[in-house]
Amino acid sequence: MRILIAPDKFKGSAKASDIAKALSTGIKKVASHHEIVIHPLADGGDGTLDILNDILDLSTIELQSIDPLGRPLSAYYLSNGKTAYIELAIASGIVHLTDDEKDVMSTTTLGTGKLLADAIAKNHKEIILCLGGSCTTDAGLGILHELGFQCYDRHGEIVIPCGKQLINIQSIVAPHRSHWPSIKILSDVENPMHGSNGAAVIFGPQKGASQADVLLLDQGLAHIAKVILEATGVDVAKLQGGGAAGAIATSLHAYLNADIRSGFDYLSECTDFEKKVENTDLVITGEGKLDSSSRSGKVPGKVAALARRHHCKLVLVSGAKIDHSLFTDWKFVQCYSVEEETNGDISLAMSTPLLYLERIGKEIANYLTETA
Repeated sequence: MRILIAPDKFKGSAKASDIAKALSTGIKKVASHHEIVIHPLADGGDGTLDILNDILDLSTIELQSIDPLGRPLSAYYLSNGKTAYIELAIASGIVHLTDDEKDVMSTTTLGTGKLLADAIAKNHKEIILCLGGSCTTDAGLGILHELGFQCYDRHGEIVIPCGKQLINIQSIVAPHRSHWPSIKILSDVENPMHGSNGAAVIFGPQKGASQADVLLLDQGLAHIAKVILEATGVDVAKLQGGGAAGAIATSLHAYLNADIRSGFDYLSECTDFEKKVENTDLVITGEGKLDSSSRSGKVPGKVAALARRHHCKLVLVSGAKIDHSLFTDWKFVQCYSVEEETNGDISLAMSTPLLYLERIGKEIANYLTETA
């Protein structure tokens, strides 16, 4: 049997490549005759750069930047000379903050802007910006600030953009530049910029926003949408995916003509992933927590759709316990979770997942033997 192992990372616990290797090791210990192809995946969020680095011949460009609160930070991006691959979380990710430091009203994407500015200065013709792991809601204006754009309040004073300042920004003035590189934004989020399903309401609380903060942020984002519309004629309020990572895509789309793409689709095309699914018998996929969000733009949902299309058996693997009823239409043959392997010990599941994933690999192999 030809088995394709194609998981996403288990966020905060294990890399996608390590997960795939552990499952493969377990399968081979029980049934070494199976042909196994390892193909770790990502959806445009944090961890995407690791996948791209594994599949493309890229070099690392290191530079000094700042974290979401403006503190000095050593950062990097990847390059092939023509294209720069930048991950938001490296400079502007929530990983840089303790729980006490989470302050979505004050955090900015200035650090990520410094990475883009460096890539542009080094004459990259294309920039791939991977979203995910954000702790900001500044509509990407921090990035634009580092590219020479200026935000002004009603008194004509320059504003350093952040969440609490959005409502005060009255104009955005572009630098004198006739051409920008092609920019593609990779995301797994389809939410709009503002409103009941927007960046502030849906993602603000996980970034430390109170209910009052969420209201102010949503008002600020709606205000910025009007400012952008008046200045550019581009209506970003309804832009699909515009709410990703604190609505970063909105300003970059309006002012830099950035395209929003499914991170999974981009990686799938880069690696000819669908052809690998087409030529396999069993696909194993999963992520840290399989829930309703896994159905919309995330790796497991995308892989499940391809497995159905090409009539492959599907096995799901999750870090957390799985509600099977959410995925009955995926037609999976088996599903497993690390949490269940540890008898519900979540801390153990998070700290030593690879040990239990290898056990799950053995269970999968035994299932295949029993049903052969």
